[in-house]
Formats: sequence, structure tokens, C-alpha cells
Amino acid sequence: MASKGKNTERRKKILRTTQDLVINFMSYDRKGDEELPKGEIQEALEAGEITLEEIVETFSRELYDYVGVRRRPKESSASEVDQEHPL
Repeated sequence: MASKGKNTERRKKILRTTQDLVINFMSYDRKGDEELPKGEIQEALEAGEITLEEIVETFSRELYDYVGVRRRPKESSASEVDQEHPL
């Protein structure tokens, strides 16, 4: 998806913040988290319990829902998480 805007400072800040979200999700926010401690996500990925695609799709869906933008439906199979917690 191409950006309609120019390479503005605000756009750069948003993209940097998005990069920070990944670091926080995978590491910093896990420190002291008893439910999902640091390293658990990586271990689950390596064990095949979850895929990067599932994580990205969930984040994407939540972000689209939050800003109120509808996407074209994408063909995909429902995961166990989707069945337990439909979004």
C-alpha cells in the first residue's frame, strides 16, 4: 500500500513508533509479565504454536477496527484463537 502523503516528519515519527511497538511487544513489555514473560513469544513461534502471520493479522485487524476502516475480506482459515475469541 503506497502512502498518499509525502515523507513528512509526522509520518517518520509514526513509522518509528510502529518499530518501537515491535520491540516493546517482543521484549520490553514482557519484563515482569507473569502471563507472557520475555522470550515466550519467540519460543511459541519456534515451537510452531503460533505463526508470525497470525500475530500480524491480529494486529492488522485490530488496527483497522480501531480506526474504523474496512478492508477487503481475505481468504484465510480460522485459527483456534479466532474461534475462541472472535474479533
